[in-house]
Amino acid sequence: SRTEGGGREGFKFWPFAGRERKEKEYEKTFCLWPIFHFEKRHLYTDDPTHINMVFPLFVSSASRKRATESVIWPFFNHTYDEDDHYTQWDFPWPFFQWAKGDDKSILRIFPLYGQKHWEERESGYFFWPIYWYDHQDDDRYQKVLKRYFLLSKDQTEVWKEEDKRARIFRLWPLYY
Repeated sequence: SRTEGGGREGFKFWPFAGRERKEKEYEKTFCLWPIFHFEKRHLYTDDPTHINMVFPLFVSSASRKRATESVIWPFFNHTYDEDDHYTQWDFPWPFFQWAKGDDKSILRIFPLYGQKHWEERESGYFFWPIYWYDHQDDDRYQKVLKRYFLLSKDQTEVWKEEDKRARIFRLWPLYY
């Protein structure tokens, strides 16, 4: 295929090779799709992103503010985000994950223990799927969800401004 017009130009001889470019937006190149892929995005901003991929052996995405590298994707990953002072390591995902940043943190040792704190939300588990939880709390709304043995749950919701509350309790298959 061949593309021309609307600020775009490119060609594709799929799956062997291709290139597409949109002025001040992006540039994409591939060879032996999906193995070799190179891309530049957000060229109209002061923080363009460069993506390089030899799939699945290596994937990287980098801009001035954020960088992500993956080896044997999705198992071994590293992310750094300058805006949030956020660093994340997965090795190997999903079994071990560690992250820390401004008002964010993750520690997972799957399936034994996991905890994720993200701004006004916290979730986690112990011996998944035996017990896991999700807590959300802001100025107007609060939700606490606890799950046991996949199908049982205890959920409480509070709408603070209206002074309303709801609760659901299910002990499957005995009680709801």
